[in-house]
Parts: sequence; C-alpha cells; structure tokens
Amino acid sequence: MSSAKFNTKTNTHIPPLIIPPTSTHKTTLIILHGRGSTADKIAHPLLAHPVSHLASATNPDANVDPAEPTSFQAHFPSTKFIFPTAPLRRAAAFNRSSIHQWFDNWSLTEPEVKQHLQVPGLRETTQYLHGLLREEIALVGMGNVVLMGLSQGAASSLIAAMLWEGQEDEDGNGEDMFDRGEGDDGGGTRFERAVRWLREELDVENEGSGCVGEMPAMQSMPVFIGHGTDDEKVPVRFGKMAAEFLAGLDVGVEWKEYEALGHWYSADMLRDIVAFLKGLKG
Repeated sequence: MSSAKFNTKTNTHIPPLIIPPTSTHKTTLIILHGRGSTADKIAHPLLAHPVSHLASATNPDANVDPAEPTSFQAHFPSTKFIFPTAPLRRAAAFNRSSIHQWFDNWSLTEPEVKQHLQVPGLRETTQYLHGLLREEIALVGMGNVVLMGLSQGAASSLIAAMLWEGQEDEDGNGEDMFDRGEGDDGGGTRFERAVRWLREELDVENEGSGCVGEMPAMQSMPVFIGHGTDDEKVPVRFGKMAAEFLAGLDVGVEWKEYEALGHWYSADMLRDIVAFLKGLKG
C-alpha cells in the first residue's frame, strides 16, 4: 500500500463512493482499490479495521486511551474519504474477460512482459486521478489531500503522483517544469528525466492544474510504501525496488516491510499509515 500527499474519462468511471467527515472537513483521502475489486468491497473493511492509537508522547488525541484500538476512520474525524472504482477493462491475462482494473497488465511477477498493455489504462487513470485531486485541493488546499492505494491502486497512485504538475503563476498560467521545448538536450535532473520519459511513454501532456499558486512536484511530497514479506501476488522485492527507485530520484520515501503479511494490509501497516498521515503538515 502506498500513500502520497499532494481531462477525466467521465464516461468510463462511475461516481466514486464518498464517506463524509464526522466533523469539519479539513482533509481528504482518495483511496484506490486493487485489481478486480471495487470501492464498495474495500471501503467498509478498511474504515472499520481496528487500529491502535499512537504513543501518548505523539498522540494529539488527549482524551483517548492509547491501549484501546479504534477504527481507521475514527482516527481521522475531519477527513472525507473518496473511494473511486476502476472502470471495467478487458484483461488480457484472463482471456479478455472484463474486470475492474486501473490498467491492464500481463504478469505481476514479470512486469516487463507485454508492457504495452499498461499504457492506455495508466494514461486514463492518471488523468482521472488528477481531476479528483484538483477538485479536493480546491476545497481544502494542497497540503491536505492524500492519494493512496492497495496493489494496482498503489501503482496507479504513484504514477499519478509522478506526473503531477509543476506550478502555476498568479494568473493561472501553467508552467511545466518538465517541458523544455524544441532544443531539449535530454538534460535535467534524474527526476526530470524520469518524468519526461514517463510522459512520453504514456503520451501524457501538461494538463494544467487549475489551482493557483505553487504546485509541488513529487519531490516535495512525502511518500509511504508498505509491503508484506509473504505477498503471494506481488513479490516484496518489487515494492522495495519502487521505494529505492523513488529515493534515487530524491523523493522522500518511507519504506516498511511487514513480516508474514500477504497481499493485503494489516493492523501494523494501518497503524504506521496513521502515524505517517498525522505527521504530515498541511
């Protein structure tokens, strides 16, 4: 599971499941399900999952008993939860059956095989997620919106975060920090080169954020990646490779491995996510 702080295909995406905050709306979490799942399947189990409170020294909730777990949702009373559902797409690996997936892919253990299958879905999903992000940023501000996901939803959220825009000036004019125009000599930082390559692969153009003020690139977004050591679908080494790759691009990544955990989340992982999210400064 990963978390990252920060035109849609509306005809292919059903309206997301929205869980309103229990107090004044201050933050938004956009949470993506995995391949073959839906918002309805993931939302209630995740929000109701018991999670212990943080140590009292860092726990801002002075009136709670740290020894008494509460639901994941209860840790965030001022948070709106948005659970999108991926469109039905033909899955090449399953005889082209239609399943809910953010992008198609051939193999989870050999991701380099038939990579072209991933491109259309990743492009459409990135545009869709950017639209959701803009809407929520307009409501609560850039530092108060988090994009996170499980399995394929985690991969999609990382791609969308990498392709997030640079900044806009006070007049709302986009300034793409990766667009060097004709004369591009292929230079720039490793991060700039990686994003430029990714944009070319997915054929994603600068969309313009629609938000006035500085728009942080992924290098200024804190990122959490957690992975079970016994993941039977996506080997833990791939999660670690993703974290190391992002760290090599000067992205601030917190990496956690969870012993004996399979292809899902656990109370320990959710506790670490709560600590990560409450440590963010809006």
